[in-house]
Amino acid sequence: MNRFNVLMVTLLATTALDARIEIDRILARVNGTNILKSDLEKQRIAKEGKTFSLEEAINDELIAQHAVTMHVLPTATDIDRQFVNFKVQNGLNELSDEEFEKQLKESGFSLQEYKHQLGRLMATENVKRAEISEKIVVSTQDVEEHYKKHPEYTKEAFHLAIATVPAEEYEANPDTIANDPKLAWEDHGFIETAELNTDYEGVKNLQPGELMKPLEKEGCYELVKLIAKQEVRLKSVAERYDNIERTIQNKRKDKIVKNLEKNLRKKATIVYLD
Repeated sequence: MNRFNVLMVTLLATTALDARIEIDRILARVNGTNILKSDLEKQRIAKEGKTFSLEEAINDELIAQHAVTMHVLPTATDIDRQFVNFKVQNGLNELSDEEFEKQLKESGFSLQEYKHQLGRLMATENVKRAEISEKIVVSTQDVEEHYKKHPEYTKEAFHLAIATVPAEEYEANPDTIANDPKLAWEDHGFIETAELNTDYEGVKNLQPGELMKPLEKEGCYELVKLIAKQEVRLKSVAERYDNIERTIQNKRKDKIVKNLEKNLRKKATIVYLD
């Protein structure tokens, strides 16, 4: 091989190496574990198919490492069980692993990568559960204080029942047709004022049990009955208790997780290489 050919081979090899490094370079090291550029290009089931930022990937690695020290990593059996539960809950239990992987690939996942991420997600949840369980107890006083500071009101709404009657039937018995036991009334439930069809605005002037003036449609009449009316009022503590409790718990969870991530970062050796 002459000198020119040697130089060309060297150049091509160097170019290929540079391309490989550019495609998948190390962005950071977390306690010795590399975070790669390709890690930030992966869709994440923890983010409903979106990708991690570098800081999110670092936090994810820190939590995963913490799961190891806490001995709360899921086993392969745990992951398989959760995987099967996911398939059952989503009506995919009839699919083989091969068929399921084919669908996963359409969403950018391989079966191996999906199970890997599922295991990481389970480990993260195990850590959060262990760190949070005793720290998010919400008292009645907490709920009542939130209730007073954040009042909520019901919206005006109308519970409607609607029946459609052929024009000839209605015109033959206009005064009694609404009381016909064979008439098929369709229950539309409560409809808030903002969502009320303009044709039905007449129900605002009705009392429960009363009917609007029949609406003449093409070849038929529409009968609209007001079943009940929901007035604007302050919601009670009892109505909102569960939602308020959940809101407070979620806020406390977020705060605890952020503090955990902050503390893990303080103790960690994180080197940025990008």
